[in-house]
Amino acid sequence: MAAIISGEFLPNNAQWAVTGEDEAQTALKTLENTNNKPRGWVIVRSTATTPVLCLSQLLIKLAEASCDIDLRLLDSFWSHYPPPPDISHNRMGSFLRSGHGCKLRLFYGHLEAAALQSMPALKYIGLRLESATDVEVVNSAKCRYRAAAVSRNLKPEDITQRLTSGANLHCVDLEDGEVPWLLAVAEKLLTTDGRGHLYLPVCRLTSAGVRQLIKSVNTGILGVYLQSSSLTPTHREQLEVLAREKNKRLHWELRGWF
Repeated sequence: MAAIISGEFLPNNAQWAVTGEDEAQTALKTLENTNNKPRGWVIVRSTATTPVLCLSQLLIKLAEASCDIDLRLLDSFWSHYPPPPDISHNRMGSFLRSGHGCKLRLFYGHLEAAALQSMPALKYIGLRLESATDVEVVNSAKCRYRAAAVSRNLKPEDITQRLTSGANLHCVDLEDGEVPWLLAVAEKLLTTDGRGHLYLPVCRLTSAGVRQLIKSVNTGILGVYLQSSSLTPTHREQLEVLAREKNKRLHWELRGWF
């Protein structure tokens, strides 16, 4: 995958991965001033530390260049606090109104149900669950793969519908005191066929918190992907042993999807 160097055009016939505003501007400049085009789909990532501000403009240009798009708005999907929907503050509004939503192949972010109708070709989707009614929105997407990021506003007692089999759960900034809540949410959301995974970006669990999670995690979760900078190698080894005893997979890095 070609690295983007500030001030240069992106190469022709190479896969493009665009993260943040600087790289987005480089991609725009390339599309507007050269005949260079990417090979295959284009990955566009916006994160809390590297947001893409010119999002609709970039997406429209990519679509006009006949590019399929893998869009990961992690600054909203993984937000600790409830963000506005990605269409409500015109972040993606112009792009979707332009009729190019069919170029999206993957989407992670925060959208309302009506916006999904503008993305008919999605194969992967990840949406935030701010309330129990959002479960139906995730399930309604005609995708093969689904994921849901749970908001602290989500109450286990309000959940009456499960996610479809194989869906993955995400929870950012998880702390020890929130483990019982997350376990209760997972119990209500996930099917019991053991095909889902739990992703914990920027995880703040101590060794005791991870131990509690692994001991109690339900049968619907095949494995846990945990991003932590505080757990020692000794703690990790001990927790891996416990995970194997519970027939769960424990990973210390998130997959390359993010």
